[in-house]
Amino acid sequence: MTQNLLYDQQGSIVTLTLNDPELRNAISGMEVIDALVAALDRINKDYEVRCVILTGAGSAFSSGGNVKDMKDRGGMFGGDVYGVRTELSTLLDMSASMQAIAHQSEDHMEAVNAFLEKRKPVFKGR
Repeated sequence: MTQNLLYDQQGSIVTLTLNDPELRNAISGMEVIDALVAALDRINKDYEVRCVILTGAGSAFSSGGNVKDMKDRGGMFGGDVYGVRTELSTLLDMSASMQAIAHQSEDHMEAVNAFLEKRKPVFKGR
C-alpha cells in the first residue's frame, strides 16, 4: 500500500483509510486508484474478511476527484480521449472488485435477504 491508502486488518475487519487530507482524500490520482484496486484484490482473495470500512483521514471522507485537476484538465482529467478512457477502465476494474467483495460470502447474502424480508439474519460463518 502507499501512504495515500492505509490498510489495517483486525481479525475479519479491514479498514481502508484514504490518507491525503490536504487534497481532501481525492480518489483521482493513479497512485491512490492503483492502491485501491490492489487493496480490493487482496480483500477479495482473503475469505476471512467479513467487513470492509472505507474512511478518510482529516476533516473529509473524500472529495471524489481532485477538483483542481478537473478545473485545469490535469491528471486523470487531462489528455486525449484514449487517456481518459484508460483511467475510466481502471475505475471500472476497481468497481468490479468492490462488487465481487460484496457478494463473496453466504453470510452477506443472508444479511441482504433478511433485511429485505424484515427478519433477523441467521449467520453460519461462511
